[in-house]
Amino acid sequence: MLPSLDAMTEQGEYLAECFLPGVSEGALAALDARVRAVESGEVRYLGSLLVPEDEVVLCFFQGPSAEAVRALAEQAEVPFARIVPALRGGAPSVPVRRERKD
Repeated sequence: MLPSLDAMTEQGEYLAECFLPGVSEGALAALDARVRAVESGEVRYLGSLLVPEDEVVLCFFQGPSAEAVRALAEQAEVPFARIVPALRGGAPSVPVRRERKD
């Protein structure tokens, strides 16, 4: 069940920071599946970002509080180091630079 539009506007965004040495794309897909399996109407999973060079996974959530996000992340066995409020900015429109083929 999806939250109502009013409930979504009262929600904040949070980031769960995970340090995962040797993490693979397969492990990331499994983590995403675990979170989606326990996702609730109160907390929405917005996806993840893998930074392979730093062995870091950032998981993005929308929810009423860090505590609610923490409870869902723990239920999904997300190995987070911390959960913090996050703000998302819009990416500026950047023209695509293409190589010329002569």
